[in-house]
Amino acid sequence: MTPYLHDGIEFDLDRTYRDVTDVEWAWSGARNAAGEPLMVSIPRGGPVDRFEPTVSLPDLYRYHGPLIPMPQPTTASTYRQILAHGTAA
Repeated sequence: MTPYLHDGIEFDLDRTYRDVTDVEWAWSGARNAAGEPLMVSIPRGGPVDRFEPTVSLPDLYRYHGPLIPMPQPTTASTYRQILAHGTAA
C-alpha cells in the first residue's frame, strides 16, 4: 500500500479509482513539485499509457470526485483463511 492523505481521506495509490464520470484513474508513479501524486486515466480495455497527460490527485478529486476505489479480486489466501477459520482477518 502506498498511502496518500488528502482532505482527511487516505488514498491507496496502488489501487485504481473511478470518478463520477465513470473514468478510471491510476497513479502514474510520479509526483509534482508539491509532492502530490500525478494520476493518469486508464483507457477502456487497455493498459495505462504513461505518456498520457497527468493530473494531480487533489485536482482530480476537486473536479471529478469523489473517487471510488475499484473492486479488487478476492485472493486465494483469503479464500483459504475463510475455509479454514470461517472468517477473514
